Amino acid sequence: MRQYTYPPDFHYITQEQLRSTMWELAYHSRELNRLVSSPETAQQHRTEIVEQLGAMEQAAASLSGWPTNHPTVDRNLPNFRRDLRVARESVEGEPPNFRPAVSLSHGCVYCHGGGPPGNR
Repeated sequence: MRQYTYPPDFHYITQEQLRSTMWELAYHSRELNRLVSSPETAQQHRTEIVEQLGAMEQAAASLSGWPTNHPTVDRNLPNFRRDLRVARESVEGEPPNFRPAVSLSHGCVYCHGGGPPGNR
């Protein structure tokens, strides 16, 4: 009998961990969307925006490790994490650039597409 079900370098993500992380990302995405809803709002909430992006980075990092048992995560996570970092660094910059954060406020389409809710 084999000692391991998966090779040692394989990152197994349970359904519960995936679901929990997706809910966390959805929460932060909604908050980010609220904070960047207008240029005035974004400027006033710059620190909160950076915090939301940082929390999203941490959540996404919890799914890292290649390969995993979720091909969609493997395929999309590296670009999503890169875009999170770029958005955070853009908001932290002088002058701040909120455009990447606005794009990420709808980041769920990376994996879930833009179709009807039943397709996500």
